[in-house]
Amino acid sequence: MKKKAKTIIYAFVWLMMTMSFSSSIHVCRAEQVRGQTILISQRPTTPTGNVPRGNVEIPFSAELTNMGVLLVANTDWGAATVTLFSLEGDYYQTLFDMADGAILLPINGNYGDSYTIEISVEEGQEFEGTFIL
Repeated sequence: MKKKAKTIIYAFVWLMMTMSFSSSIHVCRAEQVRGQTILISQRPTTPTGNVPRGNVEIPFSAELTNMGVLLVANTDWGAATVTLFSLEGDYYQTLFDMADGAILLPINGNYGDSYTIEISVEEGQEFEGTFIL
């Protein structure tokens, strides 16, 4: 009887240790993702790729946080349509009033999912950024 009780206790301790190690690995990955800067660049608006050859002002910056993507507008160009989607099927679209300064975009993905942010401003310019969780 004592041997069976010891076996059950050892199995329980082993199970608890396994669960604690697997949860700590997940936390470490979350720490690595938080604070990641997402590079946003301008997309060509014509099929031939005629974009300005000089420095182009990118009015957006984005950062991956624990709560989602924080998209910041550095200038007020009016309203922008923001679309966030992943290769795995997540999709979110909203209208962003750049006068507000910032917006938080929700993410429902898992580690390793590949996301793209597309931003279209009223003037016809398009911007894009990609990141991996």
